[in-house]
Amino acid sequence: MAVRHVTRTGSSNFKHCRTFYRNKPPEYFLGCQLNDNNIMKVYMKDNNGDPKSLINGQIKGLFFATSVDPITGGPPNVSHFGSRRICIPAAAMLTEDSNLYFADFYCNHKAHYVTVVLTKPYSETDMFCRSKLIKLDLTNNDFLKRMFGMVFVTNNVWVEVLYTEDVDLSRPDCTFSTVYSRGTSTPGGLPKNPRCTVCNLPTATTTSDRLEALLASMRLS
Repeated sequence: MAVRHVTRTGSSNFKHCRTFYRNKPPEYFLGCQLNDNNIMKVYMKDNNGDPKSLINGQIKGLFFATSVDPITGGPPNVSHFGSRRICIPAAAMLTEDSNLYFADFYCNHKAHYVTVVLTKPYSETDMFCRSKLIKLDLTNNDFLKRMFGMVFVTNNVWVEVLYTEDVDLSRPDCTFSTVYSRGTSTPGGLPKNPRCTVCNLPTATTTSDRLEALLASMRLS
């Protein structure tokens, strides 16, 4: 369903993704500096998205956004999650040795999101994802991929990366900026829109009705 939505225009509409970025209130980064030796520590995945997602409450990570402004080629200058932004080169995070897994496809209102999990090979989290999720080809999938030393992301959906390792904020390739913010993240996460027909799996009743309609049309023809 996610692939069908992303390719609905006939193309995945890939854009060069130069940076993974994470937006938080300034107090969040100050807390990392004062309390955690300038380390962004992974935390347990909340219930944002599909309530039946296999990673909810099971693995730890840090969410990064990847979407590209079609005009500037960089991240959008507006955030829903806080006015302070950290950017890290995408190719430094999604490396040739990374493992990438599809985890979720959902919407809260109108905009649709795809969640992918980025792991360190053979880590405990990687082994969990390997047994539970769909592994993506790093160079050939419809959401986020690495080719020729560069990272590309579809602009037909919001792709969010759950990065499953701590991040040292003092690493030299980290850059900080201030953006206009419309709010902060919701504690516990926002539930998936249960009425959306694009990203919700059909119920057994719906599937049965569709099968009956298909059989009926076949009999009539």
